[in-house]
Amino acid sequence: MLHPNEAARRGLADDAKVRLFNARGHVGLVLKVSDEVTEGVVLVPGQRPEAEAVSGTVNILCSDRLTDIGAGATYQSTFLDVEAWDRSAL
Repeated sequence: MLHPNEAARRGLADDAKVRLFNARGHVGLVLKVSDEVTEGVVLVPGQRPEAEAVSGTVNILCSDRLTDIGAGATYQSTFLDVEAWDRSAL
């Protein structure tokens, strides 16, 4: 899920196939554009159904580092970028 302004800046539309990526890897998902998320934030609510998956799972983008308080997972602190899915560029 991506804010409409973020999607527009990237030339992306609702239901487009997108690539989420960082230094750890990339995944492909189907984009939902919504003002329910803040600009600058990508929301991937849990594992996505097969119909929304293009390639991979979002967990590969997450660090195995633990939080400072409680030694929990850092899922909510993952930095990544979003662009149109272009299989030929992978």
